[in-house]
Parts: sequence; structure tokens; C-alpha cells
Amino acid sequence: MIWLGKSGKVAATVTKAPEKRPQDWCEAEKLKAIIKTSTLDAENLNSYCRQNDIYRYAKNEEVT
Repeated sequence: MIWLGKSGKVAATVTKAPEKRPQDWCEAEKLKAIIKTSTLDAENLNSYCRQNDIYRYAKNEEVT
């Protein structure tokens, strides 16, 4: 996105890439997460899941 500042000069803003949902991760990303979390205790695993929005996406999915 480009906009003009008060000085009239063109300024560019950086837009953040859209967040990737865990279910959209490629196999390599999933494997990396499994390896990284395999030795974590429950508290650290919960922290990892919160930091990576895994719980937010999981609770929005239908359980069948």
C-alpha cells in the first residue's frame, strides 16, 4: 500500500503476510511442529499451541 505523507513524499507501508492456519501447513511444517513439541511438558505444549494459534483454529472446527 502506498500513501502520501504530510510532506507530500510517497511513503510505503509494509503489510504483514496473512497468517497461515495450522491446517494449511505443509508436511514439512507439520513435522517440524511435531519434533519441536514431542519433548515438551503439558505447560510448555499449551504455551506453544497458544503462540501458534492452534487452539483458536481447533475450537472453531466441527467435531464429528
